[in-house]
Amino acid sequence: MCMSRTAETNSNRAHRPVPALTRDGCGSLVRLKDGGPQVVNASAEQRQALRGNGWIGLLPVAASALLFVWFLTFTPEIRDGQTLRYVIGWVPSLGISLSFLLDGLSLTFALLISGIGTLVFLYSNTYLAGHPQFNRFILFLFSFMLSMLGLVTADNLIALFVFWELTTITSYLLIGFGHETTKGRRSALQALFVTGAGALALLAGFILLGMTAGSFEISEIMKQEEMLKAHVLFVPILILILAGTFTKSAQFPFHFWLPNAMAAPTPVSAFLHSATMVKAGVYLMARLHPTFSGTDIWMWTLTIFGAVTAVSASIFALRQTDLKQALAYTTLMALGTLTLFLGAGKRICHDRLCHLPDRAFALQGGPVPRGGLHRSFHRHA
Repeated sequence: MCMSRTAETNSNRAHRPVPALTRDGCGSLVRLKDGGPQVVNASAEQRQALRGNGWIGLLPVAASALLFVWFLTFTPEIRDGQTLRYVIGWVPSLGISLSFLLDGLSLTFALLISGIGTLVFLYSNTYLAGHPQFNRFILFLFSFMLSMLGLVTADNLIALFVFWELTTITSYLLIGFGHETTKGRRSALQALFVTGAGALALLAGFILLGMTAGSFEISEIMKQEEMLKAHVLFVPILILILAGTFTKSAQFPFHFWLPNAMAAPTPVSAFLHSATMVKAGVYLMARLHPTFSGTDIWMWTLTIFGAVTAVSASIFALRQTDLKQALAYTTLMALGTLTLFLGAGKRICHDRLCHLPDRAFALQGGPVPRGGLHRSFHRHA
């Protein structure tokens, strides 16, 4: 009987899960694999992280930094109240041109996207050091940044929609970068379907807006504020455009896709939640604010949906035990707050948008420490 119990105890110990990583008496990292210890050369992995991915990893860092400096050179003109515009003929027969507009709002977003992009690319170079799919990842991430820059500087509604959809496609590829897991695939498809459905409504609103104003140029549409507000199609146009912006910026009841998008790698989460994709809807509402604000439907729609998003996200954030999920709901709270104040008067909207850069850097800095902790604990698992 004693020998039987001993054999049973040894059998249980043999099937008991052992930690994948432990330390020996000298403090060296030891991996327990196939029943035998193997010393892990931690310093070699640290050196690999410091080296990054060579010139391929440093090239997007340099390119985004150059874009940031280039946009920075326009600051004196914009500060003096000038508006810069560049037009390229695209489809002249339909009155569609590839036009770009640079003013205070678009320059602010362009500096945020390129500046935070530089930091995210630098972080990605070490976070994904030696990753076999790093080239594919950095291509998607850089394409995403260029799409966002095109979105915030586009002066033509059709061109803006093209860049809008490019951010949808590239974000789908980035969220689903870990496509080996079911969660990654499901989260990517969910974000694609929600934002894609909203984009269809946005396209319909853009077409109606362009036909009503007689031009697809945003700078020309903003000069026809009184005519648009008195037009019979004003309410349908407003509803369709807000449907597209609400899905993009994850406003209630379309908020559920954003926390699930945290399945993406940490650099993607930092970029998506700081100044880019989720801010695209906020940017478009801010761009159209001079034209659509001052009406009851604009004020009450943005105030109610923004307030519900901000309050509900704050409550959900308190219930989270995962740091990344808590940061996602914090982002939702910030987006709801911005939407809430965009529904208010022009002075309040201007004051709240002044806090966009510091909020963007705060949201960008949140996922990065969490990713460092996650990588430190699980690198040898």
